[in-house]
Amino acid sequence: MKKYMGFLVMILLCVILSNLSFAMPATITITGVNPVSGTGMAPLIATVSYNVSGSYGALVSFSVDGTIINSGVTVPSGSNQWTTPSLSAGTHTLTISDPASIASISYVVLAQPIILLSATNLNVPAVSGIATVFVSNAGGGNLVWTATSNSSWITLPGGTSIHINYTANTGSARTGTVTVSAPGAANTPQTITINQAATYPGFGVFPSQIITNTFLSGSGTFEIHNYPIDNSGSTINWYISYGTGGGQWFTVSPMNGTIDPGNYTTASVNFDADPTHTHREGTFYVNNSNNGEYLSITVVDDVVTGISLVNQNYPNPFNPSTNIDYKLLNKSRVTIKVYNVLGDEVAMLADEIKGAGNYSVKFDGSHNASGIYFVRFLSIPLNGDKPIVKTMKMILMK
Repeated sequence: MKKYMGFLVMILLCVILSNLSFAMPATITITGVNPVSGTGMAPLIATVSYNVSGSYGALVSFSVDGTIINSGVTVPSGSNQWTTPSLSAGTHTLTISDPASIASISYVVLAQPIILLSATNLNVPAVSGIATVFVSNAGGGNLVWTATSNSSWITLPGGTSIHINYTANTGSARTGTVTVSAPGAANTPQTITINQAATYPGFGVFPSQIITNTFLSGSGTFEIHNYPIDNSGSTINWYISYGTGGGQWFTVSPMNGTIDPGNYTTASVNFDADPTHTHREGTFYVNNSNNGEYLSITVVDDVVTGISLVNQNYPNPFNPSTNIDYKLLNKSRVTIKVYNVLGDEVAMLADEIKGAGNYSVKFDGSHNASGIYFVRFLSIPLNGDKPIVKTMKMILMK
């Protein structure tokens, strides 16, 4: 009897041990995420692959950044998948757990690219010419863009920037558009409007509005044209007269001059500092002494809301170097590049994060050919304020 009792005890112990082995806690292991961390753009839904060891599976919970998305889910042992909710840009912690095991992974979602154009509204004269608009990415990821024109008088030869070639206008004023598209960009598409003036009988100004967004002193330029269609016109004698604000917070220089047929001259508008940061508008007139005709130009000083301020380079023209001064009102990511007339980058003057303050950079053109260059200033405030971009023309004269 004792012999049989011992045998029965052994069988019972085997059964108990066998059941205990089956009841061992499961182990959860995350084996991968699709798309791979740091490659997808927000908003993004990821697929997390994970493995559950053991014979009976597990009772699991899923969470993102410590917030439980779903709990008490019965999953089988072996390979499984979890589809996350929509994830915003940033670094997230994805967690799968049961009472005895936990597995987490850090997962990066990129911000969407954002199309940032140096200009969205261009006013061009009646004569043929070319305008350049620079494209930047104010967001995350890679910005791959294309530009298309809706008008036969506007052509786009291509390049790293948007070169807008426009033909001479022999009729009334006209408007065309260039559409900039970028797959995946948060603000695609963007539109550039080109307003071309009507054919002038010989007298015109460009642009018809000068805008500044600085409460520091500064300057802008405008052109006075004498371009009759057949160049048979006479020399224009012109002079400046002031309207609202003229001679007070802004002045024009020179105040008079002459222009031969088929030519133009450039004049300056100089702005006084405005420590009150208020919006100001003014007017002045370019008068044609030959026939009494006059054209108006509006001057606008926009309110500053914490964005960056950049002044025209000096000296200009220059040989061989020139300075660009700028002021940051907030900590910002600053990029300053120089391009030639073909849109090719010839110099990187700044690409860094800088605190609020006054700064100056120098462009040395010793190894560059004489000609026209463009300096492009981009600042992206880290406090979330709107980015600012400004492009200025520089003349290297050796």
